[in-house]
Amino acid sequence: MNQYEKLIEAFTIFTKYPHSEYINAEHDEIISGPSPDDVSEEDIKRLDELGWHVDSDGPNFYYFT
Repeated sequence: MNQYEKLIEAFTIFTKYPHSEYINAEHDEIISGPSPDDVSEEDIKRLDELGWHVDSDGPNFYYFT
């Protein structure tokens, strides 16, 4: 799976949840998604496999480019 496919799958997962339209990019990091509290454990696991992690500084996920 290439980088584009991973990003597409992650953003597709995000669209399943309310308030998922937030996106920000700074330096080498993308911050996006709904609150991890609203995301199923299954989706959190898959997002982790895709390189996305729960942002401890805010209610979103982050991905290093």
